[in-house]
Amino acid sequence: MLFKRYGGASAEVLQMEYEDFLELLEYAMKQSTEEWIKERWVNGYQNTSLDEFKEAIGYRNNGIIEEKSINDILGDLAKQF
Repeated sequence: MLFKRYGGASAEVLQMEYEDFLELLEYAMKQSTEEWIKERWVNGYQNTSLDEFKEAIGYRNNGIIEEKSINDILGDLAKQF
């Protein structure tokens, strides 16, 4: 997703500290979700406000990435692979 949005800066993204990378990833995911919601709203739901539409579909803008410990993340990855 980051390379799709920021394709020209892929080398810089790969060299980032992981905290900065996660922050940028969360920002990109939030922006992508906002764009998708606006497109969906424009395609037939303009009889309500954008905020009412977001509330109706249950969208919450309170962060996308949940906090997990590194051990929990590594454990989840080990289960998948």
